Amino acid sequence: MENTFNFKLIDGTFELNDAAEILRTLLRTKINHHKTQKFSLEERFGTDHLESNLRIQELQNSLEQLEKFLAQPKLKGNRIVLNSDVSIVATVNEPELAANQS
Repeated sequence: MENTFNFKLIDGTFELNDAAEILRTLLRTKINHHKTQKFSLEERFGTDHLESNLRIQELQNSLEQLEKFLAQPKLKGNRIVLNSDVSIVATVNEPELAANQS
């Protein structure tokens, strides 16, 4: 079985409003995912999840930068090319690796 999988998530030319909606939705979905994960860990274990906090901030900053980019007057009336590839690599835990090698 292969341990990698690649696919194109987005590949096209869009009207500005459509491109903005796609990108905002992706970023907001990721932000909400990390907020939910953080809340779950806080409720179950009473601990804060530093990695989620950092990722939430990074994604919020990206959303702010995206809004600034999209607000540029020179973009009005233009089409936007979006390309996004996803690369998945399955890692094997060391105990599983040792078991598979014996």
